[in-house]
Amino acid sequence: MGVKEIMQEPTQANDQGGKKYSRIFGKEALLHRQDHEIHFPIRRGIIEDFDTMNYVWEDVLRNKNMGQQTRCDVLMTDSPLNHKDNKVEIAKNIFDLFKEPRVKVESLTIMNSAVLSLFASGRTSGVVIE
Repeated sequence: MGVKEIMQEPTQANDQGGKKYSRIFGKEALLHRQDHEIHFPIRRGIIEDFDTMNYVWEDVLRNKNMGQQTRCDVLMTDSPLNHKDNKVEIAKNIFDLFKEPRVKVESLTIMNSAVLSLFASGRTSGVVIE
């Protein structure tokens, strides 16, 4: 399941005068851009806003969980320019968010997308142009 790097929060007030905090993601977010604020937590393949990204991960693993699994293994693609500190923060957030019985992440693998492309074609070395 792919996720667009978009999350929206409403800019309209509710009946009590406060903001509504329903969040929508991906294509649905683009359809409602006139009444929501758009957030892009990822810039050039690197996560810059972990708070917003946590909402995206929650939506994918809790709300759109394939087959309502309670345990899952996560494979995440990564930008070649991403720093080690960022990868550590990703792992920390994923394991902190999903440690309860409803959805528990048992393993996390973060790999370069170019390497995964080579593996998918049955090769272990080569040139990948993105």
